Amino acid sequence: ERNEFYTDRKGNLFLRYAHTDEFIPGKGPYILYGISHEIGHTCLLAVFPDTNKAWYTEATNEAWAHFYGCMLTSMLYETRSDSLWPNPYNYGNDGMPRIMEQIKDEEDDFMIRCRAWIELNEIIGFENYPDFFHRLKELKLTNKNSSDVFPKVISEFGSDEQSKIWTDKFGKRLLTN
Repeated sequence: ERNEFYTDRKGNLFLRYAHTDEFIPGKGPYILYGISHEIGHTCLLAVFPDTNKAWYTEATNEAWAHFYGCMLTSMLYETRSDSLWPNPYNYGNDGMPRIMEQIKDEEDDFMIRCRAWIELNEIIGFENYPDFFHRLKELKLTNKNSSDVFPKVISEFGSDEQSKIWTDKFGKRLLTN
């Protein structure tokens, strides 16, 4: 049996583990990252629950959750340091340092999608993602209009130039139309 983190697409988060030893740093999965990753899924699904009309693919959803998980893990480490986990270790390395190393692979489609979220974060700021997603929803973003609506909202949070650069670089890969 292996460890699993997952959501049921209804906002519930589940953790299955084979043995409590898997919570010992270095023996099990990235526990805090895994929980943070699944929270990322629930954030996206809370705003865009109808995945049949979603503007994102499953790969884009996974890339978002990976970025979010890494970001939240690093933020937890910055605020709580080693004190958050019973066996002190630098779980902060499971966050942004890990993804920044991973995105150096410029050929891997998944890592390019992760890089898209990181570069969008540089434009809009992590704290603005809730407002960003709610603005997309307000404009009725779907799989049929994503190539028009998504860049418009990027411009609202950044600039037209930033939106154009980001969309030219990542739009076809991240958006469904």
